[in-house]
Amino acid sequence: MIKALKFYPPLLLGIWLVLVAAMPLVFSYPYSSGSNSGPRNTWELIVMISYDSWGWFLMIGIAFIAYVALRQKRARR
Repeated sequence: MIKALKFYPPLLLGIWLVLVAAMPLVFSYPYSSGSNSGPRNTWELIVMISYDSWGWFLMIGIAFIAYVALRQKRARR
């Protein structure tokens, strides 16, 4: 039971990163009236960051999920 728990943190992090990478597919870029206008709240900041770095989030998230899958497969042997 305790051995199985060590797989959860990287798996949850990988799922979270993949979901953040998918945000630009669902939400439009927040409105900005000029070059110096920033996000109005934390949610807009998260959406802006996901637009800028979605590729990195997707690659790292898939790598975490693949790591957990390979570790679980190796642990079952």
